[in-house]
Amino acid sequence: MDSNSHPELDTTDFCDELETKIYQSLIGATQWVISLGRFDIGVHVMSLGSFRVQPRKGHLDAVK
Repeated sequence: MDSNSHPELDTTDFCDELETKIYQSLIGATQWVISLGRFDIGVHVMSLGSFRVQPRKGHLDAVK
């Protein structure tokens, strides 16, 4: 994720149910990676993780 990125300002369309499940899975996997030692991505993952309930397509692209 770019250091100038602001996911809270994303205005892309909301993800459908399948994309939301994929997003939630990717966030969970990256949280696991943080616990293994990739502390440098923690802030970005937690920022994107706050959109787990209703992510937008831009959030999904940022996680990928």
